[in-house]
Amino acid sequence: MALEVKMDARKRRGGEANGTPERLPSLRLVRSAAARAPGRRPLLLLLGVAVLAAMAACEGKSSGPPPAAFNPGPPIRKAFIVSLESANDAITQYQVDNGQIPQGEGMEVLLKAGIRSIPSVDPWGGKVRYEGRGNNYTLSSAGPDRRWGTQDDVVVKNGHLVANPP
Repeated sequence: MALEVKMDARKRRGGEANGTPERLPSLRLVRSAAARAPGRRPLLLLLGVAVLAAMAACEGKSSGPPPAAFNPGPPIRKAFIVSLESANDAITQYQVDNGQIPQGEGMEVLLKAGIRSIPSVDPWGGKVRYEGRGNNYTLSSAGPDRRWGTQDDVVVKNGHLVANPP
């Protein structure tokens, strides 16, 4: 829509008596004649409806794993797995000092236990899960597809990788 800016002067209440000038410039937007043309409105409306329909059709659908820029490759994946496996040292030290591993679910349990060396977010932007029961713990990530229970999940139990299909 084409707009024109026009300046005009309007009177202000009070005038010179209260120290303000009598007239102050103001701006107002005026639609040009081309923007007021009635033949364009149905076309714009149709275009808007088409865009909304396309957005609704794509909502909630995924075309697979995230693009390469958001899908770290094997070197980053391996480094992440190593960081989860090395968490065993911190958890084992906690067990030596306290007689048991941190008990419960969620990364908050590790933070309350003073263990901050374990990443709480995986390289794909998903949360890392912790679960400690008895003398066993599990650290897991949903992997690149960000969905739990799929082949690319990363699961480390008691310091050892147990699930990471190719």
